[in-house]
Amino acid sequence: LILRPPVVPSEAPKITLMTAVAVCDALVPFLPSSPRVKWPNDVLAGGKKIAGILTEISTEPDAVDYVVAGIGLNVNTPAGQFPKEIRDRATSLLVETGKTHSITAILRSLLESFERNYGLFLEGKFPLLLERWRTCAGIMGQYGRVDQVGRVLAGEIRDVDEDGFLLILDEKGRKRQFGSVAGGGRYDGLVKRFTGQDVPATGISIGVDRLLAALRAKGRSTGDTAGPVVVTVMDRDRMTDYMAMVGELRSAGIRAEGDLGNPENFGHLVKYADKRQS
Repeated sequence: LILRPPVVPSEAPKITLMTAVAVCDALVPFLPSSPRVKWPNDVLAGGKKIAGILTEISTEPDAVDYVVAGIGLNVNTPAGQFPKEIRDRATSLLVETGKTHSITAILRSLLESFERNYGLFLEGKFPLLLERWRTCAGIMGQYGRVDQVGRVLAGEIRDVDEDGFLLILDEKGRKRQFGSVAGGGRYDGLVKRFTGQDVPATGISIGVDRLLAALRAKGRSTGDTAGPVVVTVMDRDRMTDYMAMVGELRSAGIRAEGDLGNPENFGHLVKYADKRQS
């Protein structure tokens, strides 16, 4: 599903939660028991995964260009056709109900549910969607585990906030938040805006506040090593514009410098910024 929500990029992650609610609502008429949401983007039936959600975003600096909401749903897949390595964790409507289902009927239910819930999102009624998500998840107060790179954190699940962060009270009684700090997507329009070149491009948007929170949680943010703002040159023909940007930052009392490296080797520009602790 391709969406063009009139929201700022920071609001886009809410669409994943909204989509999970839409999938759950769509499946209710077809399942013997209510489906459940597994944070952050799986839907379960009978304790096994029946659907998955993946969202991709394309943004401008201050607006969302589009969001692609991908939904994968197991409908008429027999248990024996799942790969052995996931057979004990995957299910389908066929497995859960013992009968085949009309793809057309499932699709209609899904689209109607998505349209209804997306309408609530556009009307600014995300708190209602979040409350429905919490009901679908049914995990508040339960013991949970979050697999991180290099470690596993366990504790009592307290809530999911409006930004999609999972809130956990760990075994030492400390509050922890978990959520994505970055997201990949298409940035064709952004490249054209700054260079005038209409070319395909991919990139990563990093939520600075979320990244700092994650670094503090891991004890890796000292707060006293900030370097200057480094303005990287992407087009040598616009060097005057880049230097003017540096001048404006300095006039505002912000440490800044221009990197005059080769714009065709962006990796070296990023390495220089890292070296300067920017």
